[in-house]
Amino acid sequence: MSKEVKLSTLQLFNEKFKELKNSGFPKNWLHKNINYEFDFLENKVKQDIPNQDEIKSFILTVRFFIQDNEPCSIRNMGTLYNELDIPNNLKDDFLALRDRINNFLDSKTHFGPKDKPQYTHRDIFESFIYGHFAHSNKEKHDTVKKWKQNKFLESHNYYYFIRILYVVFVILERMERINKETVKHVKAS
Repeated sequence: MSKEVKLSTLQLFNEKFKELKNSGFPKNWLHKNINYEFDFLENKVKQDIPNQDEIKSFILTVRFFIQDNEPCSIRNMGTLYNELDIPNNLKDDFLALRDRINNFLDSKTHFGPKDKPQYTHRDIFESFIYGHFAHSNKEKHDTVKKWKQNKFLESHNYYYFIRILYVVFVILERMERINKETVKHVKAS
């Protein structure tokens, strides 16, 4: 891969993160409390969360970081960082954040269907993205549809989904800081 292509990929990551940062979800909610309460007696949800348009806008851009058909996906960026001639601390820090996001997504939520394994953050993240918002993967769609049959499951998992998006954003923000430094090193080489 040429220096120009490497630089272009690094810059694309930064451009897409800037779009993400300027979308409604982080812009309007990053410094606000997201609240969720479920009243089992009344079977009612009380929540203060981002609206569907803010979430859809965020997901449209976050897909650049999670789908491997994009050069700036986290996986593809990890491969790129392994090829770059940059200081080890930049490489190590970026790769550690890649591992952190994957470890977080693969960790259990302490919640799941009765007599089945607990959901992971990735289960909830991918079910909403690929089964509701951005695609119509049958398995993921059926999962979300099943959740919607129970007001508690739907609202609880959607709340978790929003919290997951927040964590993903924070890690991407740290990656972008490293990436800006990396761009300077690649330009100077």
